[in-house]
Amino acid sequence: MNWLKHKLRKLLIICYNFLLIIDVQFIKKNKSTIVLDIDNTLADTWPTLKNENINNFSNEKHRISSLNLINGAFDLVKYSSKKFDQIIFLSARNPAHYFITKKWIDSNFKKISYKLRLVPNVNLKQIYWEKIIKISNETVIIDDLSYNHENNDTKFYNNEINYLQSNSSIKYFGYADICDGLSNIQNKI
Repeated sequence: MNWLKHKLRKLLIICYNFLLIIDVQFIKKNKSTIVLDIDNTLADTWPTLKNENINNFSNEKHRISSLNLINGAFDLVKYSSKKFDQIIFLSARNPAHYFITKKWIDSNFKKISYKLRLVPNVNLKQIYWEKIIKISNETVIIDDLSYNHENNDTKFYNNEINYLQSNSSIKYFGYADICDGLSNIQNKI
């Protein structure tokens, strides 16, 4: 039985990756795109993951729907909806949480046009980034690319950060910029 589960899981991952590659092809060419992460970038996620807080939620969907915005997130997204041709929320979350994530976005950022993409692993974000910089004259990415805050030992996805920082086609705002304030980022984009 475990063998079957393992094989099924591998098959699902292969299918998901195939669908991801197809999905990326349907992102439309435009003048400007902003790509926004959600967790610990727009949403104050990490406190909800702390051991003493995790039991406050009946399930993962309840936790996601309860996330508070980080100061300045609403204004940043509102401003971005006027300045950029396309907003893409790109988050490393279980794709099964697509609809609860969409509901969270809709309840926090009313009346904006956007695309939502969830990837099961952070490294899969690069597939989207590579496509977006090819089809957009201006690409801004705001993503903390960090994890493990809830254990008081913040770690970083260094490969992804290095990719973004080394790419001259991308204007990247990361963890330090987010900590300095989303309103400061808004003034720079």
